[in-house]
Amino acid sequence: MTHNSKPIDLDEVQCRLDAGEMLQDIAADCGMTANTLSRKRKKAGYPPAKKRGRTKGARDRRPRRLSRSWLGWIEVRRRCGDLLMDIADDLGVHISTVERLRRIEGMPPARRGSFRPGAQHPLWKGGRIQDKHGYVLVHLPTHPHTNCSGYVREHRLVIEKKLGRFLDPVEVVHHIDGNPANNHPDNLHLYATNGDHMRAEASRHRLRPLGRERSPGASPSLPG
Repeated sequence: MTHNSKPIDLDEVQCRLDAGEMLQDIAADCGMTANTLSRKRKKAGYPPAKKRGRTKGARDRRPRRLSRSWLGWIEVRRRCGDLLMDIADDLGVHISTVERLRRIEGMPPARRGSFRPGAQHPLWKGGRIQDKHGYVLVHLPTHPHTNCSGYVREHRLVIEKKLGRFLDPVEVVHHIDGNPANNHPDNLHLYATNGDHMRAEASRHRLRPLGRERSPGASPSLPG
């Protein structure tokens, strides 16, 4: 039994691919599988065809390099609350391209979600919050030692105001009464390093008497 193969015009196939048709559909019209048609095109020197599921012009943009001149525009869009992915889409690049440019220029990582700084955020509490450890934080984005959200621990600000200078990141502020929310200047003690702080804490623990502390006015317990 002989099989009469249908003649194929590969130039016509290429024109149909350029018009946005899928290789699978063209192969079906030619009476063969997509793999067979792909091999014929490859043997004739034609470029690989697009895979099914990608239509012409839909997310078919190759990432391009962005110049530094775009950084100012990108940051303005972010401060206005635009998503980083939307900014990248308007530039015609992948979001990783924008993130890479910002990283190369030494800028901090940006949130991929919505960005609403300060009072624009729906959960804004006036710039003063308390973390899960009980420390009070103040929103002060102009401070040189803020966290990623622009907050500084209040007890460090109190000591800085008292000394008239910024604290070094290695310096440690200790709460004398053990209450991290009590940031009165008389309740704070500054250590040059965390090592000095830990040695002082260890010394206090060694000097602490054993047993429970008696409340004022309580009579001593009798020996058993």
